[in-house]
Amino acid sequence: MSTQRRYPRGELIFREGETGGYAYVLNEGSVEIVKTSQTGPIVLHTVEQNALFGEMAIIDRGMRSASAHAATDVVVTEIDHEAFLTYIAGHPETALKLLGQLAGYVRSSNVRLGHTGDRVAAGEGSEAEITPLPEDSQPITEVIEDTDAIYDRTPSRPIWIAWTSLMAFVVLLFVFLSVTFVDTTVSSRGKLRTKVPNVEVQATSSATIEKMYVERGQAVVKDQPVVRLDGTFATANLTVVMEKLGATDQRIRRMTLEQELMASGGEIPTSTGLKAVNRDILSKRLDEYRSRMASFEAQIRSLDQEVVAARNAAELAGTQFKVKQQIEASHKKLFDKQIGSQLSYLQSRDASLAAQRDHASAKNSIDNLRVKKLSTIADRQAFHAQWASMLAKELGSNQEAKAELSEERVKLDWQVSNLDVRSPVDGIVLDLPKVTAGSIVTEGETLFTLVRTNVPLELEIDIDPKDVSDLKLQALVSVKLDALPYQQYGDLKGELVFISDDTFDKSLSGEQGAWYRGRVKIFDSSLKALPDEVDLTPGMLASADLLVGERRLVTYFTYPITRNISQAFHEPDWLSIWFFVKVRLLKL
Repeated sequence: MSTQRRYPRGELIFREGETGGYAYVLNEGSVEIVKTSQTGPIVLHTVEQNALFGEMAIIDRGMRSASAHAATDVVVTEIDHEAFLTYIAGHPETALKLLGQLAGYVRSSNVRLGHTGDRVAAGEGSEAEITPLPEDSQPITEVIEDTDAIYDRTPSRPIWIAWTSLMAFVVLLFVFLSVTFVDTTVSSRGKLRTKVPNVEVQATSSATIEKMYVERGQAVVKDQPVVRLDGTFATANLTVVMEKLGATDQRIRRMTLEQELMASGGEIPTSTGLKAVNRDILSKRLDEYRSRMASFEAQIRSLDQEVVAARNAAELAGTQFKVKQQIEASHKKLFDKQIGSQLSYLQSRDASLAAQRDHASAKNSIDNLRVKKLSTIADRQAFHAQWASMLAKELGSNQEAKAELSEERVKLDWQVSNLDVRSPVDGIVLDLPKVTAGSIVTEGETLFTLVRTNVPLELEIDIDPKDVSDLKLQALVSVKLDALPYQQYGDLKGELVFISDDTFDKSLSGEQGAWYRGRVKIFDSSLKALPDEVDLTPGMLASADLLVGERRLVTYFTYPITRNISQAFHEPDWLSIWFFVKVRLLKL
């Protein structure tokens, strides 16, 4: 990875003797490569613009042999080892340029050494450049022992013991690292949440806020009054409904009594519970009903009498008709014997026919009166049925209205009784909208939000997509709260109970990106040595370490080695040559 940095004039970019891990490319300004000597700093080289310097620290990863000093305000690009190797592998021509630059460093050093030798030979060199041997020094006359003899010599006992102990320690350490496992975890960030959502306390009716009893951050308990609403409208509506309900009850009572008295025919009781208006209505309706029924009864009785008279008249007409027939028969006999006259016979015949007609007319009159009686009875029944039907319809309508008014009364009673809005749960006031005493609110409008207390907590976390494949449900989790140091108060234990199926485009902290969302069930929310006045509350930030598996200790040492060996086979051959040249240059 490469990073652009700025250094002011006089500041050291890197210091001699430091362990370097970066090389630099000069973008702007001037940089001097300085070597410290006994007489002071010596400028070895001035870096040109767009030139690379400090690259030996990347190749041999040793200590820097010189310092880099900003001669002016400079801008450099800092390159790490991986970025440097990647760039060189893709641009071999850059490697040739670096080798040429390296050769230039060698030639420059040779020239400087040659000039220094010439000045020393001429007696112009300083003590920093050459130091003579002491006068009492003696020539070396000791004979150096043969190298093969040194190699063939048996090591002494202390060396053998030390070597054996060291090897045994290495073997035991390797065995220990091979059989020892450590847990591997995935770390994430999150915040505490309640298992149940926050509670929004809403207005019970459309009214004006008379008084507010709470403020943001205040703790409240269940059924504690929090807001007082003005009850003018609710009380007025309740009064209207109560009056309507009372009138409806009176009408229902009146109609019920009317039905009972219609069936029994009795008089209106003295104590009916009816007001004067409804009692007067009941009396008039009963009078009207009974008058009509009495009229029908009178008509029926009159028709009965007419039927009796018609029946008597019919019987009399029948007797007359029989007499007339006998007279007619006598006159006919006399006429047939030529004793009587034809006129007498015809007169008797005419009288007989008249009597027959009167008898038939009397019988028809009886039938007509019977039909009229039946019609009057039917009219009476129709009137009774129509009256009862209308009464029942009105009674049903009023009973329905009473039911609606009763429900409305229940609602208004509830509104009046809830003018003091109470907290539905134990909690803490999280947020108050911009309402105060005198503000008008509508029914169902949110007055404030409560965060519930005394409920189980869980941790909601963000999961990096690169780690989601390692996670599984029921994985053990160690939760460390930011507000309570882990070393002092310990951690919370839990397990992963949920992982979202898709990513969210914003983290819990509001950062844009892609994260999976997870929930951790906390087994026990108690911490050691936690003060009594401190409680765990929703919104606390925490870090979570999710257990995903185990790993041998030895792999922490073997993985970097195997990775570097694998990468070494992909590096260009010229890199080893460059390393050799750099080492030689350091020796010079």
